[in-house]
Amino acid sequence: MSLNKLFLSTFSRYPSRVAFQFEGREITFGEIEKRAGEVAASLLTLRVEPGSRVAVLLPNGPDLIFAHLGINFAGAVRIPLNPAYGERELNHIFEDSEAEIIFTHPEYVPRLKKLRVFPREIIAVGEENWVRIGGRGIGDFLVAGDTFCDEEVKDSELAMIAYTSGTTGLSKGAMITHGNLRSNIETLIKFWGWTENEKLLLTLPLFHIHGLGLGIHGVMATGCSCILKPKFDPEEVLNILNRGEATLFMGVPTMYHRLAEIENPSRFDLSRVRLFISGSAALSPALFQKFEELYGHKILERYGLTETIMNTSNPLDGIRKPGSVGLPLPGIEVRIIGEKGNYLKAGKTGEVAVKGPNIFKGYLNQPDATEKAFVKKYFRTGDLGFFDEEGYLHLSGRKSELIISGGYNVYPREVEDVINTHPKVQEAAVAGISDPELGEKVWAFIVPRGQESIEVSELKAFLQGQIAGYKIPKGVTLVSELPRNAMGKVMKNQMKPVSGL
Repeated sequence: MSLNKLFLSTFSRYPSRVAFQFEGREITFGEIEKRAGEVAASLLTLRVEPGSRVAVLLPNGPDLIFAHLGINFAGAVRIPLNPAYGERELNHIFEDSEAEIIFTHPEYVPRLKKLRVFPREIIAVGEENWVRIGGRGIGDFLVAGDTFCDEEVKDSELAMIAYTSGTTGLSKGAMITHGNLRSNIETLIKFWGWTENEKLLLTLPLFHIHGLGLGIHGVMATGCSCILKPKFDPEEVLNILNRGEATLFMGVPTMYHRLAEIENPSRFDLSRVRLFISGSAALSPALFQKFEELYGHKILERYGLTETIMNTSNPLDGIRKPGSVGLPLPGIEVRIIGEKGNYLKAGKTGEVAVKGPNIFKGYLNQPDATEKAFVKKYFRTGDLGFFDEEGYLHLSGRKSELIISGGYNVYPREVEDVINTHPKVQEAAVAGISDPELGEKVWAFIVPRGQESIEVSELKAFLQGQIAGYKIPKGVTLVSELPRNAMGKVMKNQMKPVSGL
């Protein structure tokens, strides 16, 4: 069954069921089918063909869902865009993807018109009407109809081009197929015990594979209900969960950190929540333990990438190991490879490589980058990690962030996890700083707890005996917050050391 037919079968089973609650509005599966069908029919009037690229630059909300599904049903390829993107990023993506049409919020239109490159058709999306404001015509966009792509869409066909976060250089367009998305969501539904009776609270941004490929697609595939929010607010989230309105929450470590740091957490009863899931960045063992102590839940951590969607997960029933991203998902193979492409045994750290039906097709317009990304048909993730004796995967950080100090390898994640247990530390990040003697020296960037301050000597004394001496930071920079991207990953290339703080 194709991804489209999987969703359409849900619509036929539950036409009257409320799929989404959004800011006081209720949207049924029947309404989603109708609106997505109108979008698909309208795209076909603009001569959109299978394989045509259509961009979406919209904030969280029902219109983004209608646009996303309508593009899929028309057989076109969706390009999700972060509303925070600036001129440089948008010019690059439009030039690289050759997007023909864009759905966007009216407030974003002036920004688009200033670009050097933009699609031939701009559709301004409003609650009451969708309007063509340029290209080959001006006026209403939506037409009546329920046209869907007539033929069964093959698993090998492109569904989405998702641009990576681009922490170094320009972002690359990951070509994700219908089969990648379908196989992954079907696997996760079984692995996490996700049924039509679930009530999902979704505060993740929908331009990212986490919120879209897991959250929205999970709702579409199971027929469960979802409370969709424009953004994450910790007090609001805890109030919703306290009232028993949701049984499932998906978040990133930054969100769980803010939930754990809320004032007077004992006023919230989260016992009716079935499952808390975390991903997109590393969850520290200290935060895992604190969340369990406060709310009685062991967070289920999983591991994925834009190019692979989800690879591993801690089990629903079984041991959830703090500091581990769990076991390979059914049907997915995960290897640890050495510098020469050899497979490493348990306990040995190397690059994480993945193979399975979840792996993307390659990078758009970049055959060389695509070729370099694979070894023996395994995708090289760029993440460092190791398997323990029980087959659980532990991540050590990005390969590009590996610190080589005095000839020794230092994995930032290991040092960060220990620093985060210091009572004066709210959170920490560790990076390598150029040094004429050592090559690189280990440096800690720390967000102190409250009005606390921490000196290098104090940190060194705390770490002594817990980790090897060469791993202990040579300096500390106190910061009010760590720089992060939209999914909560720390942008270490933006961190600069300042001595004497």
